[in-house]
Amino acid sequence: MNESAPVPIGIVGASGYGGVQLVKLLEDHPKAEVVYLGGDSSAGKPFSSIYPHLEHSVDLIVEPIDLDKIASKCQVVFLSLPNGLAWKMTPTLLEKGCKVLDLSADYRFSNLETYQSWYGGERTDKQIVA
Repeated sequence: MNESAPVPIGIVGASGYGGVQLVKLLEDHPKAEVVYLGGDSSAGKPFSSIYPHLEHSVDLIVEPIDLDKIASKCQVVFLSLPNGLAWKMTPTLLEKGCKVLDLSADYRFSNLETYQSWYGGERTDKQIVA
């Protein structure tokens, strides 16, 4: 990739609070270009129709979450999802070469027992790195 070219970024959970804040933070970054906005509940809607005050920031349609498509478009992926969802997506995105930044608690702790004592639920990944 060209050193002067912006980094292609995807935001999964784009229509939630964290996703919207990311769009706002990244809109003026000279080395970042948001190229993918994903979310199940808002899929198919123009981001600007959900958040009219950000119509100048990105001109994208919110897409269904498709890990293959995300990996083909994005070098960096922010996961702005509720706890318990990111761990299901992160390994696949990493295997496909993406850098992943998770905003949930899924990778907040250095061991799985601490995570499960706070958030409950079973995880099958067994790998947890803070």
